[in-house]
Amino acid sequence: MKQHAIIELPAGQRTDGSTVMEKVAIRRLADGRVEMLHSPGFVKGAARGDTLKFTKEGFEVEERAGLVAIQIYLRDDIEKIEPKLSAEIKTMDGCRDICTERMLVYSVPVEAGFAAIEGVMKEVAEQYAQLQWFYGNVYDEQGEPMNWWMNEK
Repeated sequence: MKQHAIIELPAGQRTDGSTVMEKVAIRRLADGRVEMLHSPGFVKGAARGDTLKFTKEGFEVEERAGLVAIQIYLRDDIEKIEPKLSAEIKTMDGCRDICTERMLVYSVPVEAGFAAIEGVMKEVAEQYAQLQWFYGNVYDEQGEPMNWWMNEK
């Protein structure tokens, strides 16, 4: 039986060393694993549709859904960039997962290509100097490509 829930996953460390947690929507699977229902805003390493198992350190992705998580932060003007950006993401068969006053998160099929994603993001970033964006599940903690998409081809 599949069951929806909200759980907390580790999203980083505070300056005092304590762990920052993010609430994420999941579907509990019969075998004890969980499926991400949305790409997270701060948690690194996972995206919408990925299947996770819990570990002492937090979680491990057991199965990738083939989606790239894009995390976008902007102090002001999210409402100005969201319609155009969402339309551009939709042309890549992507979808918006989170929209708050200061953050947007999208999931885009890896088949769309990193060049296409980066082209869209570069165009938006050129218009808004304070905009910061990151791939949520492309680089590991050392900044090295995770290369999970190499298995998607």
